[in-house]
Amino acid sequence: MNSRTHLPKNIAYIIAPLVVALLVGLVHIIPTAYMVLRLGSKYKGVFAFRSADAEHYNVNIRMAMLGYYSNQNNYLAEGRTSPKGGLPPVRSEAILGFIGAKLGVPIGSYIVMMRFFLPALAFSLLYILFRSILNISRRQAVFWSCLIMFSPYLLFGWFGPISRPVYEVLSENEYHLPWQEQYFIATLPFARIVNPQFSGLFFIAAMITLFKLMQGKKKALWFIASAFLFYLNFRFYFYFWSTLGALLGLLFLLSCLMRDKKNILLLGAFMALSFLGALPQVIAILKHSANSGINFAYVHSRAPIISPGCVTAFLILAGAIVLLWKKILSFNDAAIVLAMPLTVLTVMNQQVVTGRIVQPWHYELFVAPILLAIALGIVCNRTEISQRILAFLKKKAESHSMLLPILSMVIMVFLFLCGMTLFFYYFKLAPQMEDAMTYISAAALMAFLAASFFQIIITMASHANTNVENLKPILGLGLILLVFAQGMTRQSFVASKTYQQAAGIQHLAAPFAWLEKNTPPNSVVLSSFGVAERIPLFTHNAVYLCKNAIHEHIPSEEERFNRVFNYFILTGHDEDRFRARLAEWPYGYLFWGIQNLEPKKDLYSFGKLPSISEKYIKKLLVKYMEKRKITISFILREYKLDYIFFSPAEKDFFPVEPAAWLNLEKVYEDETPVIIYKIKTDF
Repeated sequence: MNSRTHLPKNIAYIIAPLVVALLVGLVHIIPTAYMVLRLGSKYKGVFAFRSADAEHYNVNIRMAMLGYYSNQNNYLAEGRTSPKGGLPPVRSEAILGFIGAKLGVPIGSYIVMMRFFLPALAFSLLYILFRSILNISRRQAVFWSCLIMFSPYLLFGWFGPISRPVYEVLSENEYHLPWQEQYFIATLPFARIVNPQFSGLFFIAAMITLFKLMQGKKKALWFIASAFLFYLNFRFYFYFWSTLGALLGLLFLLSCLMRDKKNILLLGAFMALSFLGALPQVIAILKHSANSGINFAYVHSRAPIISPGCVTAFLILAGAIVLLWKKILSFNDAAIVLAMPLTVLTVMNQQVVTGRIVQPWHYELFVAPILLAIALGIVCNRTEISQRILAFLKKKAESHSMLLPILSMVIMVFLFLCGMTLFFYYFKLAPQMEDAMTYISAAALMAFLAASFFQIIITMASHANTNVENLKPILGLGLILLVFAQGMTRQSFVASKTYQQAAGIQHLAAPFAWLEKNTPPNSVVLSSFGVAERIPLFTHNAVYLCKNAIHEHIPSEEERFNRVFNYFILTGHDEDRFRARLAEWPYGYLFWGIQNLEPKKDLYSFGKLPSISEKYIKKLLVKYMEKRKITISFILREYKLDYIFFSPAEKDFFPVEPAAWLNLEKVYEDETPVIIYKIKTDF
């Protein structure tokens, strides 16, 4: 009888997180759904995604769906191999492509499916981590999981507008510190396909198994599971694997300091095996060829990094030390709480030891929110902070203290600043009033909702018959709804931008279909970068050059320079126009990314080219002008080229129409107008 009485409640405990997980998935596909519905009959299947590096990941997945597992370069004909059957290699895009091929759905539909199911699964794993592993209450587990999924930068994003001026003052006084500023990436973190959308699942799962291993039950099972998941993280995403390595090492050191004999041997053995297993690959990466494309990630520096995430990690670390000193945290809890901010500080500043900064924005955006939320979640749960706050509010409400209206105003201003963090960057980057008003209105809405919710809590607390326990569910639900609202405001902005981008590229559907039907597979098309990034996604063609082609393997540095020079020559750039392109994104990126330039210091604001010395620019110009002296017939023979794609984007980019000076045959034209030329020259 007793079990029947509790059955509905137990079912609710299971169903509620599942419902929230489905809602998480739905929120992540809002931009795509809005794009398709808004375009209506104008939508021709040329989709747009606003998450960082989406086109690159999409192309890699599509090539894997077609069986191209061994391509050295998915964009260039010279880098492609023959498609293969069988199981895929242990790489994120290859596995996702294999699954997509088995499902038999188009690439666009498949990516939308991933955008729904993978974030929902990530939320579920986070809930398990907080609830079952860290022993946090259900409401708190839902809240912290939602915070990571929807508004992780509320943890530390508000330090941006506060600490950026401090950084500027330091720079003016010759104290140069690399600055990490990446909050402009408006999409939700798990909306970014592959990393962290797919690899993040294995990162969270690895932490679950590691903490289970530390709890001491079924050690053999969790040891094997942890080892397997560490290996998968090593294969999938360097930033998650390196974070796990740092976390493991710090947990081992903290166990030694706390004389936790149970975990010293266990973690030490696991760490040694992990290090030995990864050592060959680590050596290969550290000794990489300058032509591997990894150069884009490296900046040679030993300067520490200041960032909002690092500032927050310092504050959490200081608080954790105080709580440990006062014996509020157990040794096990303290080890985890101390390890989380220490790990963030370690991975963000490993260059102090190694001398190489490796794009720390990956850590700031995808690692720091999870680790800092874990630390804060444990602290808030163990200190019963919600109970203390509600008891304080009830006491003040019953005494009609003037402190509460002041607190309400402080909360409103604080959340307004949080919401404005993204606006501060976007206003500098693209000061259109539309974008500015979007962020101002979203921030104001969030501040108003928070203040209203705070007032509801105060009103209820003022009643004598309302106790603190009755207020806790309301507080939890309200905070979860506020986090959802923050995610919705972000997605609303992204939906608007996604629609705008998609509306401007639907005219590419017909020429892409023509290329797919009327040209040989792997025939090469030259176009502007914006079009070239999409050609391998929607056709079987390769491209002559695009930004993401440089990320992948090209045999030699000489070939990189030759191909880039040829591209600008074939698009009609003289010396002055070529020099002007060096200051533009992404064209200048092709050159300073090719090799380790000394001036390559401040590249942490995405899309911002570092200052390059006049000496280096002059060297490039000399090489470029020497290459321009070579005949066009030789340049056309140097690398495969079959077609030139000429749309409105190319008309803006090409200084001279290619038909005016190259021997071309027009093979396609539509009303846009988009023209496709075939190279006629015979050699």
